[in-house]
Amino acid sequence: MKISETRIILVPGQGETGVNHWLSRWQTKLATARRLQPLHQGVSALAHDVAALHRVVHDERDLPVVLVCHAAGCDVALRAVHDLPQGRVRGAFLVAPPSARGQSHSAAAFAPVPHGKLPFPSVLVASRNDPAADYARSEALAGALGSSFVDAGEAGGLDDAAGFGPWPEGLLRFGTFLRSLGPASPE
Repeated sequence: MKISETRIILVPGQGETGVNHWLSRWQTKLATARRLQPLHQGVSALAHDVAALHRVVHDERDLPVVLVCHAAGCDVALRAVHDLPQGRVRGAFLVAPPSARGQSHSAAAFAPVPHGKLPFPSVLVASRNDPAADYARSEALAGALGSSFVDAGEAGGLDDAAGFGPWPEGLLRFGTFLRSLGPASPE
């Protein structure tokens, strides 16, 4: 699938609004990308964030959707995915989903996250030393979701604070994933 054949929906974690974050940089590089507003804090806002993702996907009728999520944005997507229109989402690129170990992304407020197999292809990228995620749990989550698992090595939270502002390797990996989805099919 080509970028021009899909709507890329960027789902950031909490507080990820900076221009140096890789999601911000990808938004300027990917012509069909649309970014959700930064996530709200805490349990009470979770329903709002899931509903916002539902609205964006439901409103997208011209192009199939591919989700690109970081940190707590992964939790929002995983909660929303099974209630989205069947066949509308063609894939998900999940980066650094938090686990109960880390609290920097208010992971406890979002636990437990549904772990059923996703109805579309996905990739889960995890760091061995993410302060908000346990590596073994990330690997197990990838298995439960049916996601391809990518070991990012010692990459912290895979964010600009850990030196992943531009993250060209991630963009290349995402491009490879996008091509693996095949051509867009008309609905």
